[in-house]
Parts: sequence; C-alpha cells; structure tokens
Amino acid sequence: VLATATASSSVNCVSIPNTAPVITVLSPNPLELILGSVFTDPGATAFDAEDGIIPPSSIVKTGSVNTSATGTYTIYYNVKDSKGIAAVEKTRTVNVVAPAPQVCALPLDVILVIDRSGSMSDIDNPELPLSKAKAAATAFINTLSTTTDHVGVVSYNEIATLNNGLTSNFAAAKSSISSIAASGNTNIGDAFSKATLEMNAHGRSGSKHVIVLLSDGLPNIPTNIASGTAYALEQATIAKTKGYVVYTIGLGDVNSVLMKQLATTPDLYHFAPTASELDAIYNAISVEECQRVPGTISGKKWHDREGNGIVNGYDVGIPDWEITLSSVMNSSTTVRLEKTNSAGEYTFNDVFPGTYLLCEVMRSGWMEMSPATTTNNGCYRIEITGGAQVTGKNFLN
Repeated sequence: VLATATASSSVNCVSIPNTAPVITVLSPNPLELILGSVFTDPGATAFDAEDGIIPPSSIVKTGSVNTSATGTYTIYYNVKDSKGIAAVEKTRTVNVVAPAPQVCALPLDVILVIDRSGSMSDIDNPELPLSKAKAAATAFINTLSTTTDHVGVVSYNEIATLNNGLTSNFAAAKSSISSIAASGNTNIGDAFSKATLEMNAHGRSGSKHVIVLLSDGLPNIPTNIASGTAYALEQATIAKTKGYVVYTIGLGDVNSVLMKQLATTPDLYHFAPTASELDAIYNAISVEECQRVPGTISGKKWHDREGNGIVNGYDVGIPDWEITLSSVMNSSTTVRLEKTNSAGEYTFNDVFPGTYLLCEVMRSGWMEMSPATTTNNGCYRIEITGGAQVTGKNFLN
C-alpha cells in the first residue's frame, strides 16, 4: 500500500474592535447669554466609524439653563452606536450674565426696597428667597452707571431701615444688601416712608426718582393686615404724590391687587411666582427705566390784577398755590400735587404718557379768569407722549 501525505494549512483571523462613536458639540461653546434672553441649544453631531452619521435624535441631552438667573450652566451630550458602545460624554457651558451698564436717557436716582421679613428666610426653604432677592438687587445695581446714577437701599420687616443712602458708591450699596438678614413681620408702609424721606433729602434735581419695592407677603403692621394695608397705601400715595415712580414686585403668595395699587400704574407691578424669576424682573425694570424719557408740565400762577384773563406788566406770580395733575384714563392713579415757588412757577416732572387734567386748587375770595371755567371746569386737558415738554400752562385769578 502506497502511503500518501496530506498537508494541512490554517488561517489566522484578526478581530478588529468596534470603535466608539464621537460627539462634536456645535459652536459656540461656551455660550454666553444675557439675563432674560431665550436659550436655544445649537446642538451636537455624532459619527461612528461603523454606523456612519448617527441621527441627532439619538443623541441624549441632559441639563437645563435658567435664563432668569445669572450663573454657569452645563448641558451634557451622550450617545451609543448600534452595538451599544457609548461615546465619551461631551458638554456645553452656558454662562447667563447680567447686561453691561447702560447709557440711559437721564440720570437715575433709585431706591431698592427689600423685604426682610421672616417669610423671606432661606432657612428650610430650598427656594432661597432672600439670597436670590439680594443677588437680583445686586445685579440691578451692576446695570447702573457710577457716572450718572445714584442708588439707595432700604430693607424692612416690622420696621424699615435705611441700609445705604443714595450714592454713586455702588460697592457700599451692594455691601449693605449682602448684610440683610430675614426675621419678623411685614411693614410696607414704613418701608415707603423711609424711602420717601431719603428721596426727599437726597434725590437730585434733573434725575428720575424711582422706588422699587419687593414684598413676598401681606403687610401686617401696625396691628394687623387691615391696618398694614391702609398704612402701606397711605405711604405709597405720599411717594407718588411727590412724583416718585413706584415699581412693585410680588414674590409668591402676595395680594396682587394691593401691589398694583401701590405702584404708580398697575402695569408697573411685576409678579415673580418663585425667587428664580427675580433676576429677570429686576433687569426688565432697569431696561425700562433706562429707556424711559419722562414728560414734564410747567406753568405759572398769576395774580390777574386787571381781571382780563391776559398776562401783562401789572400781573405778578403767586407763591404757594397748589396745582394738581390727575390721569383721565386711570382713575386709580394718585393725584399729584405741586406748590408754586416764590415766583409763582410750578413744574411736574416724570410724567408718564397719557391724558391728564391739570387744575388749580381754588381758594376762597379768588375768581379764576384763565383757563375758562366753561371748559374742563377750569382745568387744562393735556395729552402727554414720551418725553413731551409741555410749558406755558398758566392759571390767572
């Protein structure tokens, strides 16, 4: 038997590992947003050597951005290929920043009035209302100009404190905010009183005079909610009668009707459901006040010695005569009052757009000669647009 030999051969196979997909975060990264703006995620793409382009819908995105609060936020991107192999996680950094200081129409004198009652405490409250209120107020100051603007700080519980008078030293004002601590009851009336006294004493001529009051509850001082409400309305009216523009911010469980009544006009009331909205609200007020060009109305009170309703060389100005300004369209708006100066002149500053009646307060023994009492009961009906300067509205008796 003839034996034959067979040769055997073998093939060595090399296993090529399945590679992980790669995520590319689309620009810009980091992304910067101005407080209160809308965040739109530019997104990310993913590619896998074996699977090719991975659909964007397969990329898992986590994390969130709160544009109502300044801070740094992170968005996370993850994806797996068809074999279940995960990509290296990629991230996007989003910085929400306060706007830069603004160049405003007119200098601003603003007093920030902050509620420091017990319900504002951060203790056992994950909302951190006081911390967020202080951060929002500080961010508001950062939008002001140290060259043209002044800011003051008042805080209140059962009593109000002038934490810092009107100043261009913003560092001092912000430091006074940082030291505010929460406890006690709520005395909104005293807060308005303290802010008004400071504005009376140190508000500058030619500046807009603004009070921004924050509250998270009902006024319950001097004795209860009824007396607290009455006192708050009384003191807010005094501020508004002087022409100070009042914004109110209600945080959480507040009486919105009251807060609207306290404001100069109902639309100057802002509601924050949670403390996280405060940053955006304070910023909106800052922008609005920066852009607002107030109107003015001025004239003179004359002693019409000839009784002819015409100013001539025999007539003289009458000092200390009361002139009133009231809104025709908004009956809830406080009637403003100015007294004529030693020359008989008066001016209403910071007049919002609208329709007004400008009247004099009649005195016994005097007869009004101009304007005619047959038209608007002796008052002027005036239409004010933004920045209008109305002059020559004289009263002759």
